[in-house]
Amino acid sequence: MLNQNSQGIFFMRIGIVLVVFWSFYTKGNGQSETSPNQNKFKHEIALNATNLLSNLFSLSNDNLSTPYTFVYRHRFTEKFGIHFGLGADLTREEDVLGGSNLVAKTVLYDARFGIDKIIPITNKLNFIVGLDAIAGNVKNSSSSTGFDLTTSSFKLGGGPAIRIQYHLNDRVVFMTEGLFYFIRTKGQREEIDPNTGIALFTNTSHRFTIAEPKALFIGFKF
Repeated sequence: MLNQNSQGIFFMRIGIVLVVFWSFYTKGNGQSETSPNQNKFKHEIALNATNLLSNLFSLSNDNLSTPYTFVYRHRFTEKFGIHFGLGADLTREEDVLGGSNLVAKTVLYDARFGIDKIIPITNKLNFIVGLDAIAGNVKNSSSSTGFDLTTSSFKLGGGPAIRIQYHLNDRVVFMTEGLFYFIRTKGQREEIDPNTGIALFTNTSHRFTIAEPKALFIGFKF
């Protein structure tokens, strides 16, 4: 049997497939005259609705999350455009009840720029092949009664991306994406001990990552 996470992901994928088949069906049955005009607006702002869906379907955020909260797209021509993605987060926690005076803070940001080759499939459905460049940084710091620990990492990378975009009407669009990125990450760890002093460690890693089309973006054109 499928667990809750697997069931939710399964139903989301089924929904995407149904949208694709419905678009082909409406086109083949002469219903395209009421389809939205994709070329009417050149600008689009999209919000990542993945966290909302994870709550509705009881999915794990770790399985669905994508770091880009907001995406701006600009279409230069019917088949070519660019996009920018941005995500950021700040958390702070304190624990003074245990006597350790623990303070922990996390700051992160992610940015993305990409070019898009737009391939219309139907009047409502687009297949988009893109090439992205990404950058991001995360810093975690914690302190407790004289002991300090700070870890940070900076990443650069990029690679091809495949996106499916569905137009609900002239202004509202839904999009999901599959990503194939190569990422180089440079990390640093700094430990401050009042007895032994400062210890500093650095490391560099390289990896390929594949993100399945689990995230959902809801966009508004203008």
